[in-house]
Amino acid sequence: MPEFELFTKRMVPLTRTPSVTIGKRGTLSLNKAAFASMGEPEAVELLFAKEERIIGIRPASGGEPHAYKVHKNRRDDGPFLVTGTSFCKYYGINLDVSRRWKPTLDGSMMTIDLNGEGTEVRGNRNGSQREGAEAEAG
Repeated sequence: MPEFELFTKRMVPLTRTPSVTIGKRGTLSLNKAAFASMGEPEAVELLFAKEERIIGIRPASGGEPHAYKVHKNRRDDGPFLVTGTSFCKYYGINLDVSRRWKPTLDGSMMTIDLNGEGTEVRGNRNGSQREGAEAEAG
């Protein structure tokens, strides 16, 4: 009889390309590559260029008055979560579906151009219907 090996999702290497997913509830989910590219900050500040429709995510210390704490997902391989519900609602960012974006790094600030094509995220890797931003690591 053949010697079978159980395939686990953890065997698949995570992408090295930074990505940020904005979930249907306004949660910003940074994959490990995005989090590392910002210097693994304990908190971030959220900025928005209204006319250009560009989100800025800037590293911050936890003590700054407008900083949002970065929460580590329960899994070791990420993602890193920022609660951005109020931010998204205030600026009218569409939350009808979860979308993944390829951010640009400008110095230590990551930017997301909402005019570009984000990739719709429907679920996570194990097929459950949890919000894509909270479930997707890569």
